[in-house]
Amino acid sequence: PGGGSGLWGWWRSSWSVFRLLTWRAVINYVRNPGNVLARLFVTALTAVLHGLAFWRLDEADASNRLGSLYFGCTSLSLLPYASMSLFIYDRQFFAKDSAAGLYGVLPYFLSSVLLEAALLTATGLLYGAITAAMVGQVVGPGQGSRGVLCGVYVLHSLVSSQFVQLMAIVAPNQDTGFVAGAGYTSASMLVCGFLVAFPQLGPGLRW
Repeated sequence: PGGGSGLWGWWRSSWSVFRLLTWRAVINYVRNPGNVLARLFVTALTAVLHGLAFWRLDEADASNRLGSLYFGCTSLSLLPYASMSLFIYDRQFFAKDSAAGLYGVLPYFLSSVLLEAALLTATGLLYGAITAAMVGQVVGPGQGSRGVLCGVYVLHSLVSSQFVQLMAIVAPNQDTGFVAGAGYTSASMLVCGFLVAFPQLGPGLRW
């Protein structure tokens, strides 16, 4: 859409495109309420199971505290894969519209990330609130501990979602994206330092 000349015209044009694409993304989410509700439900259910397994940990129980944090991060690494089908489905429309010159990559990517980030923030806060209430202060003493835990879970969810989007972009189909993503997630879980201390990793893995 036209918006004048120069930098201001480019900004108005880009902003208009971004708003339209964001609205289209909202419609896609509204048309798929099952995906949103299912992700919220599974997040809450997993958090409750997490809380029951690590119920009221003692503050001195460092081993189980690390185990609780590790399980939470692992769970939130896997949950964003539920959105891969939406990204791959929408990719066909982006390819056609972009080829026709209707919009570029940046406004499309930002509009997709915005809503997904909002949902992931909600799921991360939900997971952190439930587990903090049931498990106790996992990341340390003090009133800010629960906020730190929720922040860790939100940031971890956002990073995991970006990797899922990357797989949705580069993979030729959904099955390949799932396989590649699952392999990367498994390898990351192995070498992240929770299961085996980094200095003790075998040859070839410390790079």
